[in-house]
Amino acid sequence: MPSSPIEKMHFKFVPEWRLTLFTAVLLPCMIAAGFWQLQRAEEKRDIVATLIQAQKQPPVNIEEFELINNSLAYRQITAVGEFVTDRKILIDNRLWSGKFGYHAVLPFILDNTQKMILVNRGWVAGDPARKSFPDIATPSGKQTIRGHIYVPPGEAYILGEQKIDHWPAVLQALDFELIASALKNELFPYSIRLEKDTVAALQVDWKVVNQQPAKHTAYAVQWFCMSVALVLIYIWNSSNLGELLRRKSVN
Repeated sequence: MPSSPIEKMHFKFVPEWRLTLFTAVLLPCMIAAGFWQLQRAEEKRDIVATLIQAQKQPPVNIEEFELINNSLAYRQITAVGEFVTDRKILIDNRLWSGKFGYHAVLPFILDNTQKMILVNRGWVAGDPARKSFPDIATPSGKQTIRGHIYVPPGEAYILGEQKIDHWPAVLQALDFELIASALKNELFPYSIRLEKDTVAALQVDWKVVNQQPAKHTAYAVQWFCMSVALVLIYIWNSSNLGELLRRKSVN
């Protein structure tokens, strides 16, 4: 008995070079993007875990604090001293609810040791035209502040060279060596971010991570799904699979 046309048809794979080149270039990039998102999710989980662990420890007076390994990140501290009100530092391009502004940072002289720390008081609105600086009231005299140590997760991306030739100084990111030279004083190597209910705090809402780990995981799943889709599209367009399925459904 003669075989049917369906039985005579076999799967054929005849790749077209342009589609093959496109897939060969794009597929590794998409897979790499997926694994990068998984790595970012793990990094964010580590940051959140570090914050939770630090918050479980009682606040420590910064004059008694020892710089040891990585346990100082997000550690809660208290400090007694006085703000240096004529040496304001404004960290540029900080947004709050879509509004332009700065992070206001002030040197703080510790009461007993006379050493300086940099205190980030939070966000303050700025002039989008950059014709004037914000007028920031600062409590005078001896103050007791409470906050946490901020350890940056990496090097800040800075456009051009930073310099301090006037006060208030406008910087893209805190440069402790530059600021210490301008203040002619040794600085604690990390800034202190004030808690919202402490003296001198401005608009404060410190986000530990800009995106939650689950969001990075979701992005990774999207990249992997798109990679699978790309492979299926490549196979479909480089073979007679569609014709085989069509004839089988008709039969």
